[in-house]
Amino acid sequence: INRYEVAQGRMFSDLDLHDHADVIILGSKVRDALFAPHEQVLGALIDFNDRPFRVIGVLRHYERYWGE
Repeated sequence: INRYEVAQGRMFSDLDLHDHADVIILGSKVRDALFAPHEQVLGALIDFNDRPFRVIGVLRHYERYWGE
């Protein structure tokens, strides 16, 4: 995850990891699938595996090419 950049919000913190916080960082395509273009994403709750997670970040969009 260290090679990804956050476009909005933040990455996981040591405190998140220590506390096993129910927080999540979304990829840009997942954000686009779940939220309207101008809808507030940060702080929103989404269900993942029947558990609510608070969105703390969105990753910068990038294109992956074969051969990387």
